[in-house]
Amino acid sequence: MIAEKPVLLIDGNSLLYRAHFAFVKAPLTNSRGFETSALFGFVRMLLDLLDRNQPEFVAVAWDKSRVSFRTALYPEYKGTRKETPPALVGQFPVARRIVTSLGIASVEIDNFEADDILGTLAGKFSESGLSVMLVSGDRDILQLVDERVTAVITRKGISELETYTPERIASEYGLTPAKLVDVKGLAGDSSDNIPGVPGIGEKTAIKLIAQYGCVERLLDEVGSVKGAVGAKLAANRDQALLSKRLGTIRRDAPVPDEQGQYRRASPDASSLLAIFSDLELSPFLPPPPLPPAPPASRGWSAIPAATSTPGPSSWLVPSSPPAPTRETSSITPTATASSPAVSAPTTAPSASAPRSFPCPAATP
Repeated sequence: MIAEKPVLLIDGNSLLYRAHFAFVKAPLTNSRGFETSALFGFVRMLLDLLDRNQPEFVAVAWDKSRVSFRTALYPEYKGTRKETPPALVGQFPVARRIVTSLGIASVEIDNFEADDILGTLAGKFSESGLSVMLVSGDRDILQLVDERVTAVITRKGISELETYTPERIASEYGLTPAKLVDVKGLAGDSSDNIPGVPGIGEKTAIKLIAQYGCVERLLDEVGSVKGAVGAKLAANRDQALLSKRLGTIRRDAPVPDEQGQYRRASPDASSLLAIFSDLELSPFLPPPPLPPAPPASRGWSAIPAATSTPGPSSWLVPSSPPAPTRETSSITPTATASSPAVSAPTTAPSASAPRSFPCPAATP
């Protein structure tokens, strides 16, 4: 686990979807019939993350549309996914308003997905010497994990979280995080309609990448792979390379480059009150005023009536953000030896460390 207060980078689309389906059997609605389930779960998780981590820098990334450079490469990318549920569609713009009203940067970019925004920002912040916490319901982000970047994955809706460090990934997969995209190049990903190599599953893919290091080296030495697996690889060389490219999270999305744009600001109390009142999400609203005390009788002294309304919910009270650890106007300075250290992992590494191979970088 990262010991210092991390930069918090959140996949907004993923968490909103997760929250929607967590309540799909018993959806929440306001008095006008507008469904609020996804917003309730999303806000509850967001406030909990802010409270637990007290980050100075926060950003929520969004998919701008289903069109991206990946659909240009492979029009069938995510082609098997169902349309966004109508009850969820109307909650997306409200979620963006809530994020902005909470003083949090909201980022979406044409032709890139939320994962690419997270990958780019994670790289920039970690290069500047800061630790990063990525939060998503999508395990694709595990490929971004390193000594300064931790991934937090939602499980069972939004109530359970799993934290992944390089040590945990090595223990579970026997690979370094960056090699997980090579596994996807071979095994594919049915949720994103990434084809992979037909007939090769995740277990076989992990064994091959552990032995050969990357998809490119494996395909160059495919003659050494015997039997049906070798024949499948040889017959689907281009598809394996395409699948790896589709699965690779980009780290060069054109995100705003000034560090201060991601610094958490004071929340807009009036805007949040208006939004939550309209949604009728009472857990996020201030409590009502106390009733007046009853009149005195039989010699007992009356309890003084309340003269003011109790304070609003905690998100309405601007708290001082954590003091900056360095003066910097950009999120791209070179890390130095004085950069904050990462605490020891909570999960022991596997007995044998993953092998390191001089494989080429993925084509952007």
